[in-house]
Amino acid sequence: MNWKPSLMSDLPPHALGPAARLNSHGEMEFEMEGVTYLLRPSREAIEEIEAATDRALIELAEGAQLGRLTLKDQAAIVVEFLKAWGREAGPDGDPNQIAARQFKPDGVKDFIIEAGVVIVNSRLAVILAGAVGGGYDRRGKATAAWAKALVEAGAKKKTRAAA
Repeated sequence: MNWKPSLMSDLPPHALGPAARLNSHGEMEFEMEGVTYLLRPSREAIEEIEAATDRALIELAEGAQLGRLTLKDQAAIVVEFLKAWGREAGPDGDPNQIAARQFKPDGVKDFIIEAGVVIVNSRLAVILAGAVGGGYDRRGKATAAWAKALVEAGAKKKTRAAA
């Protein structure tokens, strides 16, 4: 398996569309019902995902690369990554960030279906590739090298699309 951000070049043109996109820090933003959330692949989130799916992180990353994540797997991953971001907020923090702590897998399954299972899978493939390849710190923040590689890969994709 190739865990480099060049895998983004294999995504369909709309794969980093309005529902999810990379910000300038190389982090995946995820939009639901007009609210933008960040997905954080923290150590704690990864442990929760492995427990919920009974699959190792590398197995999930390979499944995402091959387009084989189930709806249950996708929901577990999205929810735990959202919760990890939510845990960063203090008591007086952004209310949407605080609310992210309360997400449940069944609550995001409809959104995943509406956004497109294949689309969500391809976005998760990018994040999981970084998670298994050392692209994030223990809190789930993108490392400088991973962020740079993702932003560069995204820029190359935009240049090819414009040509």
